[in-house]
This record gives sequence, structure tokens and C-alpha cells, in this order.
Amino acid sequence: MSDIDTEISSHFLSPQGILNQCPQKIIALSSGKGGVGKSVIALNLAIALDELDKKVLLFDGDLRLPSIDMLLGKSGPFNLNHVLKGVCSLEESILKGPGGLDIISAAYQEHLITSLSTREQSALVYSIHKLFNRWNYLIIDTPAGLSEETLGLARYAEDMILVVCNEPTSVAATYTLIKLMNERYDLNDFHILANMVQDEEEGERVFNKLVSISDQFLEIRLNFLGSIPFQSSVRCAIKMQQPFLSRYPKSKSAKAISSIAAKINSRFLEDANHGEWLREQMRSI
Repeated sequence: MSDIDTEISSHFLSPQGILNQCPQKIIALSSGKGGVGKSVIALNLAIALDELDKKVLLFDGDLRLPSIDMLLGKSGPFNLNHVLKGVCSLEESILKGPGGLDIISAAYQEHLITSLSTREQSALVYSIHKLFNRWNYLIIDTPAGLSEETLGLARYAEDMILVVCNEPTSVAATYTLIKLMNERYDLNDFHILANMVQDEEEGERVFNKLVSISDQFLEIRLNFLGSIPFQSSVRCAIKMQQPFLSRYPKSKSAKAISSIAAKINSRFLEDANHGEWLREQMRSI
């Protein structure tokens, strides 16, 4: 066993390990394809949880094309690129977002990182957890699509939220992602968030399409988390590099994301087994 594997095991899996001391929850947001607004949802969901007086860390897991800092129009002196090169610590790379939100991201202009191995991913998650007693939630914005990076990062989450829109390609790609996560990591529970829909009814139709396909071939459980309506205000906020929840707090989209955050937080308060899923995933590495 390597030094890093020994360190991970001792800190994570022992009775005194980090995960046994902290009430954190890890949530991964993924999508079967790009262009469905996943990162926009991840950012605004993190802010909505922060507004519920929760401490939130948002991790932009797309090392090739990070977008969270672009959506906010801000960057700090250090980022994840510097951490992996040994220039700074992980804590020094944290970018302060709206409210009390903390963000870890790579840098779009620096094409120094293309992917992380399974061991490097586990080491990164471990490093985050060394600081994690200050946060209630870790939100992982995984890369879009069916890449190894997406599958690898999503496996560390207790809850996986799949962002889907009402397009055949999006529904098909989402089903494929569900199938891969189920077959590879035995993940059976998925939360579906329908984005860019006209109303809640359209969102439910998208969800029902996924249920219909999945029920034929997989033994899994899909939960409809809710939907975010398509509004011009969302697009305007993106162009202004501001979260739509902050820029247009009274919009239907803002109210919808706040409602979803409240639903997630309600489940968080009911669940006392935070960290168990991650411990199991770390044991399998």
C-alpha cells in the first residue's frame, strides 16, 4: 500500500476518522450531455443552500473546461492548478463566492490539467475532507457527459442529481449515465432535476420518460427533485456573470431552485448517516 493510500485509510476509515466527526453531505450534479445548464444549476443551488444558513463548498470538477468562476466573473490569486503543482495549499485556493459560499475551481485559461487518475481523485477528495468540518455540504459539479472523470467523481457522492432537459438526446444520455453508474458502482438511487422547461408539468413528463425507459431494463429508484422553468432572466443573469438567484430573487427560476434546496436540506436533517457512502467508496479503491 502506498503512503497516500495508507494516509487515506487511516484518516477516513478509522473510528476517529474525519468522516466520523463531521456531519457533511456530498452531492454530485451530473448530466449525460452538455448544454443542459448543469453548472448554472450547481452554482445557484449552492447559493440557495447557503441562504438556508448552511456552510457550502462548491467544487468545479471539470478540469478541462471549468465554468463556475466564469459564471461569477471572478477569480482568486490561486486555483486548483496551483494546488496540483504544489504552489499553494488547497485552503489557499478557495475562492469566496456570494454570501458565505466557498468555491474550488481550476482555471479556464490554464490548460495544465486534463484528467486525474482514480488515485488522484481520491487524494483530492481526501484533501477537501481535511478541511471539511467547516462545511455542511460539498457540491461537486462534475464534467458533463459520460467521461471517466464524470463517473469517477460522482461515485464519491451520497446523492447524485442528474440535470436533464426535454430533448431526446438529453433523456437518452441521462439514461446511459444512470446505467453506467448502476453497473459500475452499484448506485441505485438517482435524483432527477428537469431544467429549462415551460412548467412543472413538462418537468414531470421528462421525468416520466426516464422512469419508463429505466423500469424496462434497470432495478433502480428515480426521485423527481423538481424543475427549473426556462426564463429570459436566467440568460440575462448568465450574460451579466451573476447567479440568477441573486440577480432576480423573485423570478420563478429563483423560487424553484430555493424550493429544491429546501427539499434537499430537509432530507439532510433527517439523515444521520453522512459519510458512510464515501467510506464504502474509499474502501473499494
